[in-house]
Amino acid sequence: MSFGKYTAYPHGSIQPQKLQVGDVVQIDDGCSVDGYQSDVTRTVVFGKPTARQIQVWNLEHKAQAAAFAAARPGATCESVDAAARDLITDAGFGPGYKVAGTSSSHGSWHRARYP
Repeated sequence: MSFGKYTAYPHGSIQPQKLQVGDVVQIDDGCSVDGYQSDVTRTVVFGKPTARQIQVWNLEHKAQAAAFAAARPGATCESVDAAARDLITDAGFGPGYKVAGTSSSHGSWHRARYP
């Protein structure tokens, strides 16, 4: 679990953290069952989200929808990532991996909040 600025790192940090009202909270978990490995990440705001947090969440939601729309048989992973990344870059969070530090699957929403 990560709080605040440490949610900018897709796998958190070993730094001691104290939860503050307004912090983003990232929970990354999973399990292994019968050879299947799951992974789930959930992100919430502790308290009321700021206008900026809502703006970035809405942008990430649009980017995710664009990636889902691009994910068709025969599509490359690169083209699916680009569909999401182009929206994020056009909104001023980029270019490339400057702010959204990993592929679409991890970290872009977090890095957009804490460049």
